[in-house]
Parts: sequence; C-alpha cells; structure tokens
Amino acid sequence: MTPLPLPLDGGIFDTIGGIAAHPLFVHAAVVLIPLTSLAVIATVVLPRWRARYGTLTLLGLAVATVAGFFAMESGESLLRNANVPVDHQFWGKVVPFLALGLTALYGAFWAFTRPPEAASRAAARRSPVSLLAGGLAAVLAVAILALTMLVGHSGATAVWGTPAPTTATASPSASATTSASASASSSTPIVTASAAPTTTVGPLTLATVATHNSATSCWSVVSSNVYDLTAWISLHPGGSSRILQMCGVDATAAFSAQHGNSQRAKGVLASYLLGPLAA
Repeated sequence: MTPLPLPLDGGIFDTIGGIAAHPLFVHAAVVLIPLTSLAVIATVVLPRWRARYGTLTLLGLAVATVAGFFAMESGESLLRNANVPVDHQFWGKVVPFLALGLTALYGAFWAFTRPPEAASRAAARRSPVSLLAGGLAAVLAVAILALTMLVGHSGATAVWGTPAPTTATASPSASATTSASASASSSTPIVTASAAPTTTVGPLTLATVATHNSATSCWSVVSSNVYDLTAWISLHPGGSSRILQMCGVDATAAFSAQHGNSQRAKGVLASYLLGPLAA
C-alpha cells in the first residue's frame, strides 16, 4: 500500500484519533449510498416493500447523504496533502450532491404514495406525479450506483493499484533533493520513483527540453528545474495524459495547480531531477 501523509491541523475532516479521516468517512459512504440506492429501486418497483421499508429507506438516504458530504470534505483535506487522481476527485464531489437529489426525489415519491386511506393510496400510486417521481428516483439510483463504483475504483487504484516505485541511484543533485525532501517530513513516508538518467546531452535549456516532447522521451520544467518524466508516465495515478501534457514545456503552473504544496508529489518529482534549467 502506498502510504499517504497525514494532514497536520487535526480537524474532524483531517484526522480522527490520529488516523486519516477520509478512509473512515469514505467507508461509510461507499456502503450506505449503494445500499440505500438499491433500497430505492426495490421500494419503487415493489409496493409491498415500500409500505414496509419506505420510511427506513428515506432515513437511510439522509444518513448516506451526510456520509457522502463528510467523505467529500475529508477528501478535500487529503487533496491538500497527497496526490489524488483527477477522476477520483471530480466524481467524489458529484456523488454526494446526486445522493442529496435522490433523497429529495424519493422523499417526494414517498410522501405522494402514503395517504392514509387504502383507496387513496392506490390512486396515488397511479398518479402521474408519483409515477414520474418514482421513475426518476429509480434511474438516479442506478446512476449513483455506477458512479459510486467508479469513485471507489479510482480511489482503490490510487492506493493499491500503482506499483510502489523504488529509489534508484541518481545524480548528486537528484539524490540531495530527494534526501532533503524526505528529511523535511521524516514522519511522513514519501514514495519516490526510479530516478532519471544521470547523463544528459548539452545544456538544459528550454529549447533542449522542447525536443523531448513525446512518450518515449518526456522532459519537463517545473520551478526552474528540468525533470525526465518518461518512466513516470505509466505510473502516474491520475493517468498518463496528465504527464504527457507536461512533456517538452514549462509545466510549473500545471503542477502547482494540481498538487499545490503536496510534499509527497514534490518528493516523487525530485527523484526525476536532471538539473537546473540553464539560461
């Protein structure tokens, strides 16, 4: 498992009892949201189940929605301290709002189909409003099931699916940078990848970097340093396209926008250092 650095401020969305909060909240969300979505589909399709479990389903949806928003907020905190795949980040923000919409939609459906008299209840089930609300709720529940699996898969891939690279012998500047980064956060494990080649041809100018703009030779400039990211293309948790966009150009702005001050991301980047950008 790739270790993730823990946030330092200790808020409820950061750590709970010294443990990163996001894995705790996200486990509640990935269990409750699919479970209640399945309950929505079942109670919409089966009136007998609706009469028995409709109220419980609505309450479960409310709890699942809260868990989803807690998972989203704790994920935002984790994003400030770790490298989170873009797909996981995006869909992780969408699912809680869809769950909120499903709660409101199912609540309307539940209210329309629960008049006190049996005759009125049967008529309500056949009304256009209840049929539309029930149908939309079932479709939205299916969409939420699919998106929850997508979010879970991207998150699991980020933690378990990326091979843990090992640090190889690098040039003196690369080794020094990596060591300094590791020393700055000795309590936070930083996984680095195979270092860049120790030999280069010619000065490391921006013109030279521009000639290494492909998947077979990908050099990039970040904060006035040149990095050979060729080996990292296939390992990047956010997908190879993010690294390919950095090939042959100054990618300082893109790197900062995605990772901010993430020491883990900087530690990985340092292991690919070729040297400072020449004037």
